[in-house]
Parts: sequence; C-alpha cells; structure tokens
Amino acid sequence: MGATTNWNNSYLIILTCSTFYFASEEGWKCREGFYFLVVTASTIGYGDIYPEAVGNRFIAAFYILVAVLSVSRLIGFVVGYVVEQRQSTFFKSMTTHEFNLDDLRRMD
Repeated sequence: MGATTNWNNSYLIILTCSTFYFASEEGWKCREGFYFLVVTASTIGYGDIYPEAVGNRFIAAFYILVAVLSVSRLIGFVVGYVVEQRQSTFFKSMTTHEFNLDDLRRMD
C-alpha cells in the first residue's frame, strides 16, 4: 500500500502545482485552474476553459496522461481490495462449511 500512497501523493502534488501554473500562465483564478484540471482528469472535458498558449496545451496533454493513469491505478487498487475481501469471506465460509449430500445435489 506504500507505493499507492506515494503515487497518490505525487498526483496531488502535480495537481496542486498544475493548478497554480495554469492559473498564473493563462490568467485564470486558482479555482478555474483547479476546475479545468479536475474536468480534464475525469475525461469529461466540457471545453469551457482550455489553455490558449500552445506550450500550455502540451503541458495539459502531459497532465491528461498522468491524471488518467493515476485515476486508473486508484480504481485498480480499490477493485483489488474489494475482490480480496470477497475472496477472503468466500474461503472462510468454504473452510468452515461441512459438505453433505444435499450440497452435492445442488451442485449437479
């Protein structure tokens, strides 16, 4: 879980720095920069706010890659955790249950 925390912390640092960067470079307020980055990271992309400078568009493209990978990684860890918990519950129930003839008939 330590690698996940480091990855998420890195993403939060990138999000914070990118918010201030786009706010200062594009002349946006910080909330507009944050809004742009969150909408971009969620792959919604309304198009109401976007970087106008060509260099900033390249930075936004890099941010999109990092954001999508970060969100995908986070979803993967959450799903992995849920699957582990369900497997653990299933194996516990299977090891404590004694099979009988009715169980075999239901399996057929």
